[in-house]
Amino acid sequence: MKTKEFIKMIAEGLDVSQVKAREILDVVEEKRNEVLKNGDELTLMGVKYLTKVQKGREGEITLEDGTKKLWKTEDKRVPKIKAAKSLKDAVI
Repeated sequence: MKTKEFIKMIAEGLDVSQVKAREILDVVEEKRNEVLKNGDELTLMGVKYLTKVQKGREGEITLEDGTKKLWKTEDKRVPKIKAAKSLKDAVI
């Protein structure tokens, strides 16, 4: 299903215009992102959104002239998504 069709279904279900339905979805997306930026978890429509800290890595590499050069990556936060039980039940 395409986004336009989904928005049309939501608009009909809420008895609002498609523009208003799209605005609602945009606000939901914006607020979801704010929650995740704060590091909080959110379960929404059968999907559990959370962030996870991915540890940085380090090591060394040998260059062509035989010298060794150390390298390191920083820790970073990455999104993680899990299907909640309600979503799993709906699919099965």
